[in-house]
This record gives sequence, structure tokens and C-alpha cells, in this order.
Amino acid sequence: MVDITGICLGEFRRKNVKGHSNAQWLCINEGLVASGLANAYSPSNTKKVHNYDKLLGLQKIARNHKSGQWRAYQDE
Repeated sequence: MVDITGICLGEFRRKNVKGHSNAQWLCINEGLVASGLANAYSPSNTKKVHNYDKLLGLQKIARNHKSGQWRAYQDE
């Protein structure tokens, strides 16, 4: 995640082992957005985090399912 000046605040990942040798990494930021607990954010139109499009998609799903902060959200 980055702040409004483009400084990286952090991207949180956790190793998802489940007993496999080809363990994957889970992006905690994506989980927070998907749960409606955080917003997708880009510091500008030209500076975007590498997974911004995915975050926007997850945010849209959370909004459509009225998850977390989107519970009271209504389309205009």
C-alpha cells in the first residue's frame, strides 16, 4: 500500500503452506479489500500498485455483497 505521495507503506503477504512443496503467498491487503475492510487506492492515475486492477475487482465484489464498510452502500 502507498500513501498519497507514492511512498510504499507496506504490502503484507503470508505464506500459505497447507503441506505442499509449492506453497503460495496470500496477499493480506487483497483479503482486507475483499472483506470490505479496506479500499483499493492509487496515489495517482500514473502511479498504481502492481495489483491495483485486482484490488478494484475485489472491492467491487465486496460492494456488491455488502461486505464490511459496504453494508450500507447504495448505488446511485
